[in-house]
Amino acid sequence: VASSPLAWADDTGWVLTQRSSNFGDQYVYVSPQGLKLVSPKQQCNIVTAAPDWNVCFYNDKTRMFYSTTFSQWMADLDRKMAGRGQDMSERKWNKAGESNVAGIRATEYVMNGGYLKPGAKHSNIRHANCWISEQITIPPQISQMLAKVYGLPDTRTFPLKVSYVNTNGSLNNMLDTYRTQSCPIPSSYFGVPGGYKRAASEAEVMIDDDTKQILNDMMADSPGS
Repeated sequence: VASSPLAWADDTGWVLTQRSSNFGDQYVYVSPQGLKLVSPKQQCNIVTAAPDWNVCFYNDKTRMFYSTTFSQWMADLDRKMAGRGQDMSERKWNKAGESNVAGIRATEYVMNGGYLKPGAKHSNIRHANCWISEQITIPPQISQMLAKVYGLPDTRTFPLKVSYVNTNGSLNNMLDTYRTQSCPIPSSYFGVPGGYKRAASEAEVMIDDDTKQILNDMMADSPGS
């Protein structure tokens, strides 16, 4: 974060270290110009930036990337999240107070059971707590994306922590932020590194040559499949 490429930034943003149930440990770089999510374990990155907010998904191991429009990415997210029973966007939330999360002022909201209106999406969650930050300034495209990922109402703010209790009584930590830093981030940081090859799908981005060879060998052994 303190290396020279960030020194010539034109926007002040935030770098957050988080643990997510969907992505595992992750680093999030966010500014009014864009968002970058880095998953070190999977060696994959998601970036989106102004002005068109197209979304790119790239892998540092396969050195491939997949790009799509913001609207298509959101539609794909909606399809992937459907059926998980983690949608809380249409439930009733109440403000519960203020506290600090990893050094950032945060407002806590609580959701207790019930649907907000008839026809709301199915949810396996009976109780939830969410901490959001108004300190981190983000454009509506980023708030829409994060709200969709975590199944939250789109409050135009940045989620720092989300925990919930299932209908079976188990407690789950969907998101936890445990380190934050405000620093300059250049708009060029929200791009794809040079030399990466365009892929036709997200799946192709994640499959390396060794995995492709294994799949090809399996298909060769089962010509009728």
